[in-house]
Amino acid sequence: MTKDMNPSMISAYTEKDSPVMEEADLLSELEALEHHGDFTHTLVTEKLLHTFEKEIGHRLPEQYRRFLKEFGEGGILGAFVILGVNDIREPVFLKASREYRPFGLPKELIIIEECDDNWNYCLNVWTGKVVAWRIGTNILSNEYDSFYDYLEGRMKEALETAGALGVS
Repeated sequence: MTKDMNPSMISAYTEKDSPVMEEADLLSELEALEHHGDFTHTLVTEKLLHTFEKEIGHRLPEQYRRFLKEFGEGGILGAFVILGVNDIREPVFLKASREYRPFGLPKELIIIEECDDNWNYCLNVWTGKVVAWRIGTNILSNEYDSFYDYLEGRMKEALETAGALGVS
């Protein structure tokens, strides 16, 4: 557990079937878990978002837009990195998505987390759901109903891993 972590938050993340946290609470907990440099906090404007959306051909889901505006790109406890906009305002999520298109990444998906050589978490820009996609296949696995469900689930996993490893 990190030194500035609220002890009551651990139980919220360790109950397997806990309900999704409210948006403000989820983003506040993400901020509380952050160590200096975990996120880029890049200035992401509406104009910049429109540029990205023009390339995608669809508006980004609101929850992911808010994440980009507030956090830019990054993760917590070194457990995962959510692709977004880096510190020089490059859309890393678009770059990764472009790289995977030749391997069959459907046009409605954008890569939001590169997990290993075989699969990635992707955000469906049409539905707002987060799916697991395997390279070279059309196999999709619905993992989370929304970006915030994904964010909460990954935070929970990071905290459980850190606790099991005795990381503080």
